[in-house]
Amino acid sequence: MNVFKRVWISITRRKTATLIFFLFTFLMGNVLICAESIAQSGENTQNHLLNRIGGKIVLTDTSLFSDAEVTGLTLDEYRKKWTVFEDCFKALTVRDHVAYADINYHINFMELSQSEEYELDENISYENGFSILHGISYANLADEKEGFIQLTGGEIFTDRQMENGDNVLIVNEDIKKNSKNIKVGDTIDFVMNISAYDSESNEMIDVYHEIVTYTVVGTFKIIENKYSDVKNIHNIQMFYTPNRNIQKLAEAYLEMNPQEDYVSKIWIDSALIAVDQPQNVKSLEMAADNYVEGTDIIVTTSNDSVSNLLGPIDSFSGLAHKTVIFSIAAMCIIAALISFYFIKDRKHEIGIYLSMGIKRSELFFQIILEVILSGLLGIVISFASGWFLSQNLSRNMMRTAFYGEMSVSEKYTDVSFYLNPDQIDQQDILDEYVIMITVDDFI
Repeated sequence: MNVFKRVWISITRRKTATLIFFLFTFLMGNVLICAESIAQSGENTQNHLLNRIGGKIVLTDTSLFSDAEVTGLTLDEYRKKWTVFEDCFKALTVRDHVAYADINYHINFMELSQSEEYELDENISYENGFSILHGISYANLADEKEGFIQLTGGEIFTDRQMENGDNVLIVNEDIKKNSKNIKVGDTIDFVMNISAYDSESNEMIDVYHEIVTYTVVGTFKIIENKYSDVKNIHNIQMFYTPNRNIQKLAEAYLEMNPQEDYVSKIWIDSALIAVDQPQNVKSLEMAADNYVEGTDIIVTTSNDSVSNLLGPIDSFSGLAHKTVIFSIAAMCIIAALISFYFIKDRKHEIGIYLSMGIKRSELFFQIILEVILSGLLGIVISFASGWFLSQNLSRNMMRTAFYGEMSVSEKYTDVSFYLNPDQIDQQDILDEYVIMITVDDFI
């Protein structure tokens, strides 16, 4: 009688032992498949979100976009902090794997000339003191690479225009001048007003008035999507101009009005640096942390964004990994004990086989086959049931956890929208979360 026939006879005759081992492997298989699928799906969701957001870091220093009364900085202190911020940004942009970057300057003393009739986006309110000019540091628009805008005419700024700070603009094509859409080659007039308090009239009066004319060299359109409102808040659909132009305007303003507080007239929102692959963010973040040590600059990364978004999922994945390790250890120990018990119970049968001249190695192989075949059916069935359990269990647990968390929008009130451009929320994460079980997992 060959070994395979002996295995089949042993399994079919010992129905109770076979059923016990089947139930054990079925239960433990469910635990393993459920835990492993949750752990793997958490990692897959994290990687997918990182690819969706992209690899980026954002530098911020709140004192560079706060009012002077809040910061309490002198002009020299403010300029020093500005220099440190710029130096850090420039040092990071020349490192390997940087795909694109930008740093935006803003001023609040330029307005569109009232001598011309301009029609801006009716959905945007241009409040007093709001920066209508959007300074950029690099001609290759980061907002276009981020998918916020699309160039529709003309061209980007030349290196010479960026370096000289020429009066040039890239403008939203929907902006109208005298009821006609703006096009390449048109001019737009801005006015620089300097006001002073007049004690006799007890009113603010204009003491300086200068018209600054810009030439339109390019046009763009907004790519409408669910994060348009966030872009509007950050002035994305305005008038792009070189940062050097913003600096020249601020210097001219300060020269004309030296008693005015410079800190409240020009500021930086944040600096964006994007890498070619999300996995390269970590090395750039480490370099940034070294550069900003001892300063007030805050480094935030897309990894931080994903970690905040995936708080509950990370908890489940961590627990699932521990469960897998514990289950494997428990399964090995219990399987060994069950096998030892069955072998001990079959010592007379084994003795007969040995007396018949069957080798110990052949008997060992027979017992291994019996264990495998007895548990194989339980494992195969648990593969399907474990997937079903993990689908329902993990989603219900996540929904419960998310409802107890603060909303994603609340988490991102102080973080640049570049780190969550799609305005990903809890429902997006649940939609991205897919339980997947591969052949490798089964093996």
